[in-house]
Amino acid sequence: NWHTPMSIAAVNAGKDVYCQKPLALDFSLTGILRKVVAERGAVFQFGTQYRSQGRYRKMVELVRNGYIGDLKHIDVWSRNVHNDASKYHVKPYGSTEEAPVPDGFNFDAWQGPSPMVPYTVDRCTNWGGFHCPETSLGFLAGCAIHPLGIAQWGNQSDHTSPVRYAGTGNIPDVGIYRTLEHWDMMCEYENGVTLHLMDDQTAEPVVTKYKEGWRGGDGVVFHGENGWIGNISGGFYASDNTLWQIEFADDDETLEVSPEHNRNFIDCVKSRSETMCPVEMAIRCDTICHLTRAAAVTGKPVDWDPKAEKITNNPEAQKMLSLPYREKWKVW
Repeated sequence: NWHTPMSIAAVNAGKDVYCQKPLALDFSLTGILRKVVAERGAVFQFGTQYRSQGRYRKMVELVRNGYIGDLKHIDVWSRNVHNDASKYHVKPYGSTEEAPVPDGFNFDAWQGPSPMVPYTVDRCTNWGGFHCPETSLGFLAGCAIHPLGIAQWGNQSDHTSPVRYAGTGNIPDVGIYRTLEHWDMMCEYENGVTLHLMDDQTAEPVVTKYKEGWRGGDGVVFHGENGWIGNISGGFYASDNTLWQIEFADDDETLEVSPEHNRNFIDCVKSRSETMCPVEMAIRCDTICHLTRAAAVTGKPVDWDPKAEKITNNPEAQKMLSLPYREKWKVW
């Protein structure tokens, strides 16, 4: 909930920004972020570091150069609220019992622009920061954003997002971790490519149809007319693993090589060049998380105009993209 407000404030103060994911709890602030970055000429790096890892780059180059044929479909999945639930004080959705705020901890500042709610032992933790709806969209935006960034890269869609979202999802009705627990969303791009976005429990029967040895976690798989290639359970695989040994032709498209994600940011601060994950990429990727949540929560499909950045068919979902805030913490 603090990432985008602090990024806007930093850019307005003349700083360059490395912004970790997730990007925005209030989607309406992303337009302000885009505007100030452009006006100030700021360097912005989104903390989805997969694009600075060579194996992902090779995979995307293989996809974009047609080595699996024309791209037809992408599967993306990530962990959900049940990941590391053993570390929660109250399992599996966090304690609702109000507790004393620890000495020296500014809970008011932790909540920041978000509504003030009771402090509990599970709220202001690594996991509470991801799963409490007052401060996050859950692992959908906190974990799935990584493979989504690769999906967008492979589909050459950093300038846009899918235009239709239809599927299901559920939110727990107990505890404080009330972000999406499971999600199963089919998204369609203007170019005809489809994106199946899932949590890892939902993804298991889908992925095991083409790759045995499922171990959950996060992943992305590109499906072309001639085969598939992707990252599954932390490993890189393909329908034909000899794809990984291909040497690109002189006329093949190759992508920028990043030495490391933090290093790439520092290099771009010096050169004033665009980073591996600039602000437009971050916003368009984050859009997918917001619209998936909106379609799941409203139970209705969402049609998206990527130019106007508005939902055209679901007024209830459109209202979810702007949030009330506490004026005292407005820094943008």
